[in-house]
Amino acid sequence: MLRHMARYPLTGALRSVAAVTATALLLTGCAPSGGQLPGTPGASPAPGSRLDVAGYEDSPALPAAVQAYAASEILTVITTGSSSCPAVPEITDVRPDEQLVILTISSWQAEFCTADLAPRTFTFDVGRDLRSFTVEVQNSGEGD
Repeated sequence: MLRHMARYPLTGALRSVAAVTATALLLTGCAPSGGQLPGTPGASPAPGSRLDVAGYEDSPALPAAVQAYAASEILTVITTGSSSCPAVPEITDVRPDEQLVILTISSWQAEFCTADLAPRTFTFDVGRDLRSFTVEVQNSGEGD
């Protein structure tokens, strides 16, 4: 059998088709059951002034699970987690008197979640300048 297969090696075109098919099958297996993933893959370059984040560890030695940036009236939030089941932020409250933004983080549900750490960027038009605000992160309790 091996001798027979060696006589008929895969051609370049056939190898390409096999590689594309295998990749499509792998990606389909990791696709969310609820539709297109929210946010944008990757970290946004120079999204504004970095804000203090409370509620999640944010150490210069470790990649932060949540980072927040303010520019004009836009809040940019970058979460780090599974690329197929990302942590999805939602603004639940803005407290101007306390200079505080409350974010609730929930996990995007999919049939299968990859065990990788990938950044995902979310932008919110908040209608006010948040450059001096602190962001407090709370877990929604889903998927615990």
